[in-house]
Amino acid sequence: QIFSSPGDEIIVEDPTFYEVKSFVSQYNLTVVPIPTTDEGFNVDELERRLESKEISPKLMYIIPDFSNPRGITLNEEKRKKLVKLAYKYEFMILSDEVYQLLYFGDHAKTPKPMALYDLDEFHKSDSKGGVVSIGSVSKTIMPSLRLGWLFTRNSILLRKFYDRAVELSGGLHSFYSAGIFEAAIRNGMFDKRLSYLRNLYLERS
Repeated sequence: QIFSSPGDEIIVEDPTFYEVKSFVSQYNLTVVPIPTTDEGFNVDELERRLESKEISPKLMYIIPDFSNPRGITLNEEKRKKLVKLAYKYEFMILSDEVYQLLYFGDHAKTPKPMALYDLDEFHKSDSKGGVVSIGSVSKTIMPSLRLGWLFTRNSILLRKFYDRAVELSGGLHSFYSAGIFEAAIRNGMFDKRLSYLRNLYLERS
């Protein structure tokens, strides 16, 4: 609702998380599937279709870390290129990073969040492109807590999200849950939780 209108194109990985179909149909968006390879999302194929003007997307949805369902993590080179393409062709990347903190073993450590590959040189007051990293405690603490965060280096995008979030939620944010989670971060409890989960997954792998 913030960055698209009914009929607009949205880029998705093929295959992608099954719930994306529900999200897309809810807002009447046109799906543009881009096939994945053994190295993850096919950035070169996306670039080819953008350059040839086969597609003109407004949005892109991607799970760059341990993608669902294939479990592939996108490397840094592809992340940088995706962000550049987003600004060049003016589409918004919605980077779903709920698994970003759940690597186990140094060999599997994930790259930094997609939004951190956004550079100041890309930012223009009239730019319609950008990238937003979306995080959540649904995979690290509990799904029912319904607590997450948005991260972007583009202050214009951040303002749009904040203004619309208040409008859509009626201002009824869970300040109590957010306050508890902030305390858990500050006192190290969340780091201990992550360490426990990483060790647990490593044992089970």
